[in-house]
Amino acid sequence: MAQDLYEQPDVEHTAKRFLDYVTAAIGVSHASVVLVHRAGRLETAAATEDTDRLQQFAGVLTISLRTPTSTVGALNLYDEAPNRFTDQDALRAQLYADHAALAIARARSEASLWQAIEARRLIGQAQGILMERFELTGDQAFAVLRRYSQDSNVKLRDVARKLIATRNLGENL
Repeated sequence: MAQDLYEQPDVEHTAKRFLDYVTAAIGVSHASVVLVHRAGRLETAAATEDTDRLQQFAGVLTISLRTPTSTVGALNLYDEAPNRFTDQDALRAQLYADHAALAIARARSEASLWQAIEARRLIGQAQGILMERFELTGDQAFAVLRRYSQDSNVKLRDVARKLIATRNLGENL
């Protein structure tokens, strides 16, 4: 399971695959993975059907998805019987959750890295456009992009994306 989770291509696939494993191990058919983002924002990354209905009246077992340095989210297991979950279920679910938390954290880290690489690629392309059009150095072109980003309160990668797509940043350029 740990190897399979680690090899998933992204957070969503990792969470869905994790639900396959943990629901089979605990013997439930309803579960969800909720992830914690910056500023405490929550996102359901994966869920079986009907979890909304079961949250109203069913037995629920919630397990933290944690790494040694942070809480990634939570696993929620649901059963129609209110007192269905045992201490043994909780221990088994935590074991699975610990593996999943590490795999999800890795997938998040990898996604952030790819986003940074993509942003750097876009910025480099935009710098090239400005360098050619206005005979600027790389540093000067970057300064133009950064100033436009700050003045218009738009992320630098989005400024670069706009310049690449339209070949124009508007009246400020």
